Amino acid sequence: CLSDWSSDVCSSDLVNIQLNYSVPSLTKFIGKNWATQAVFDGWKIDGVLSYFTGNPDTVTCGTPSNGPPGAFTGQDGVGGGVPFRCAMNGPLFLPAGTGPSVANDNNITNTQFDKNLWYPINYASFGLPALSTNGFGNTPQVLFWGPGYENEDVSVYKAFTLKKESQHLIIRADITNLRNHFNPGDPSTGINIDESKAPGTLAANTNTTFGQVTGATGSPRAMALSMRLTF
Repeated sequence: CLSDWSSDVCSSDLVNIQLNYSVPSLTKFIGKNWATQAVFDGWKIDGVLSYFTGNPDTVTCGTPSNGPPGAFTGQDGVGGGVPFRCAMNGPLFLPAGTGPSVANDNNITNTQFDKNLWYPINYASFGLPALSTNGFGNTPQVLFWGPGYENEDVSVYKAFTLKKESQHLIIRADITNLRNHFNPGDPSTGINIDESKAPGTLAANTNTTFGQVTGATGSPRAMALSMRLTF
């Protein structure tokens, strides 16, 4: 979902699924005795499945401490007096098929990164808002969605009855991120405007990670085995 220039309203989708499952007994197929019952009966599976379409995101401009004439630098001379938006004057994304390069992503120090972790945001479409806007440029609060999120946490466990009904040995395995799925974080979308340029004009962006995804959300797969004795 992309918002247009005049609308900031857009919604994301989030699904959380909780499941509890009792594994069917296998002893009716292999024979029931104390050994097969101990190994194959009574297992349970719990799970929490989470799926998210992504965070709403936009392009932001930092308030310069000593901006050029005609640019907003704060309210009543106080830097950062109010939050403000960039002045947007063109398409959000570069043309289809455009790849990362110094020329179009303004990445000065590191051009060797995975293009699958790069958002082709058209930096030339953004600039500082004019002083007359009181800092509120026309860039919508939601321009695009960040990467989605997928995660499954699963627990497998069984309670073994000991000599008395009140005595149990519980064996449990907890697995987080079952598929070991990589969930990229949101891209860097902050523009640090070169203060020597006039408002509304393209200037050097000192954010060397602009458009890049530089981190991950969540954690890799992990497993924990535990035993608990109740009596």
